[in-house]
Amino acid sequence: MAYNDRWESEVVICGGGLDVSTDALTQGTAGSGTARILQNYESALEGGYRRISGFSKYDTATVPGDTNAPILGVKAALGGVFAVRYITGSTDNAIYYSSAGGWGTKINTATRPGGVVKARIISYSISEPVIVVCDGVNRALKYNGTSDTLINGTGAPTNPKYAEVIFSRLVLAGYSANVSAISISAPNADTDFTAGAGAIELSVGDEIVGLKTFREVLYIFCKRSIWALTGNSADTFAIKPIAKSIGCLSGDSIQEVGGDLVFLAPDGLRSIAATEKIGDIDLGLLSRNIQPILRPLISGKSDYLYSSCAIRSKSQYRMFINDSSVERTDAFGVIGKLSANANGSGYAWSTLRGISAYCADSEYVDNQEIAVFGDVTTGYVYRQEQGNDFDGTNIIAVYCSPQLTFKDASLRKVMQKATIYTETEGNSDIELSVLLDFQESTVLQPAAITLNQTGTFPEYGVAVYDTDVYGSLQLPVFKQNLIGSCFTAAFCYTSVGGAAYRIDSYQIQYAQKGKR
Repeated sequence: MAYNDRWESEVVICGGGLDVSTDALTQGTAGSGTARILQNYESALEGGYRRISGFSKYDTATVPGDTNAPILGVKAALGGVFAVRYITGSTDNAIYYSSAGGWGTKINTATRPGGVVKARIISYSISEPVIVVCDGVNRALKYNGTSDTLINGTGAPTNPKYAEVIFSRLVLAGYSANVSAISISAPNADTDFTAGAGAIELSVGDEIVGLKTFREVLYIFCKRSIWALTGNSADTFAIKPIAKSIGCLSGDSIQEVGGDLVFLAPDGLRSIAATEKIGDIDLGLLSRNIQPILRPLISGKSDYLYSSCAIRSKSQYRMFINDSSVERTDAFGVIGKLSANANGSGYAWSTLRGISAYCADSEYVDNQEIAVFGDVTTGYVYRQEQGNDFDGTNIIAVYCSPQLTFKDASLRKVMQKATIYTETEGNSDIELSVLLDFQESTVLQPAAITLNQTGTFPEYGVAVYDTDVYGSLQLPVFKQNLIGSCFTAAFCYTSVGGAAYRIDSYQIQYAQKGKR
């Protein structure tokens, strides 16, 4: 049989996420569903890659504060969102609350002066739902929705950076008097730090950068080590080392995702996972597939430049990197989706571009998940997972496959047809570019193809009851003729603006034309 009589098909099932660590030949032969570029896409729950949703203003008003001053801290709690921003006139790192109807009056009775670089807020309930704000300069502040209280009693740290709760005790850390210590309040008394009432201070011998309670264990993240506090009383508290050679770059990177803790270490994103043996801890590198991208972005940066949140409904981790040398539209971040289809690490990764976050948080408020971030300069708090643009700016999304070898990189092929299976959520224009032989200058590259999807899509508040179907999706299959002769080919899908969509899979038909 002559080569030009042999018609073949290659099916690509999109999955596994971004992989820039595997060599091109291996990835193009065995891992065709992974991506070499995956910007502003996410690994979808249904499979494939989905163009991410946008963000919009949580409140149409700015948080009061200085022009170009960042939102120093943000927290979804008590039915709304709290935000911290500096005001020069009153030298106050003021705390405000909004339920999307204006930021109202600041909640801190006394001013909170000083050069605060980050404010961290937690929420919990011991006797009532409250928040606690720590900024590393002032006393911790507790607020119950009506009044604020400074945690300034005997034994209380004067300027903690971090707070957490374990067994109905408030834990404060990161204070200048002892950067290696945690101060634990008396039982059921989050403002009482006197020893006589049962409060205690413990030290780990390394500078603390974050705290996180997970499965009734308090994990203490330090610059060069990680520790675990076990026990439930002053008599039974014990600190044991988890890792003495791996630390955490930023406490603001720590999130619980899918029954695990994810944090940023000096060598990338890692997890702390309990194994089947009770008390045994496994430290695993999650970001090996994106190390070449991540490594230069985490080198030499201050801990406060990172922020993160979990999108629990999607088993998703998001980390944002604030870099003043980068334009807002190029602000960088990563998305990690806990996935059985991930390539080796358990997480399918992609990159974010265009979300300029200084701080972030996500929480369930009134049974609804709210993911917010505080902007670097605009003074707005934005809500993620909203709409189809970045508060009016088009979302630029790019997915490029590896250079597919079609099982044999030495065999010439002639492209014939592509069949692309998608799911659309509104009007969208996707541009497909076929990049031949690593875009060598001597290889003629075909023109891009536009995959256009238009139609009527029901919207809440606009759709007609019993006529339109709210939330309905269209499942177009695009069939496109292809041209070009090559040994390998990459398929690159790009969109600028439009509604979200999902690329599920595609099939390439080609003819074999002989060896090199």
